[in-house]
Amino acid sequence: MDIQKYIASGILEEYALGLTSEEQNLEVERLLVQYPALRQELNSIEEGLELLAAAESTSPPPELKERILSQLPPKGPQKLNPQTAPTSLTSQPAQSSFHWMAQLPWLLSLGLSMGLGLASCMYFTQKAEKEKLLSSLEKESAKQKSLEQDLAQLNAQLLACEEERNILTQPALERLELPGTEGHPDKRATIFWNPQAQQTYLLAGQLPQLPNNQSYQLWAIVKGQPIDLGVLPDQAQKGSILPMKSVAQPQAFAITIEPKGGSAAPTLEAMVTMAPVG
Repeated sequence: MDIQKYIASGILEEYALGLTSEEQNLEVERLLVQYPALRQELNSIEEGLELLAAAESTSPPPELKERILSQLPPKGPQKLNPQTAPTSLTSQPAQSSFHWMAQLPWLLSLGLSMGLGLASCMYFTQKAEKEKLLSSLEKESAKQKSLEQDLAQLNAQLLACEEERNILTQPALERLELPGTEGHPDKRATIFWNPQAQQTYLLAGQLPQLPNNQSYQLWAIVKGQPIDLGVLPDQAQKGSILPMKSVAQPQAFAITIEPKGGSAAPTLEAMVTMAPVG
């Protein structure tokens, strides 16, 4: 979308003044949530309108009210003097008309001020309603993004479960339990090995957590020599099936505790689990 072209169309000014249709309102509010630059431009427009309303609203002089009230006739019926009544009745209308005409500019100013005040009140009321609606839309947008993230996470978990199911249903797959070695009775692990595909998997979450400067490392013993099958990840989900490196004709599997990131050769005194194959 061309943001500058949309701003230049003048629709934001019409929206701020409440001149847009219901359909245009929905479109503008959707785009305001989607494009922060449009929201910033609308804020500038609304600030300008507020300044204009404040500049145009002038208050009548405080003595105007007293001057108008002094020209009004007293409340209730008036007693007429029979001797002076004819003279009063013929001269009073001309004098009253003269005074009202003299106050006409101030009355027009008062009417204009009241009109501007009413327009300002309507403007700020519409602005408050629009801000409330935009706030609601922003909350709904954030909620929708959160739901989309949850859905993506659930889809990833579903895909992982599907992959694990495919692994565990391989006809040639063999399961091997690795008990703890002497001095490590609390440690154990489960290996899945497919001799036809020569693929090895490890069931995560069975070993206790290590300090940050250490890692578990899986080894295979082939022809009496240790073969590195990979370092176990620190944050693997418990119960997940971790693919490790391939190996052919292993004689045994073992896990050692190594410095962070693993070692080129196993530290035999730090071997925590081991089991022969077959």
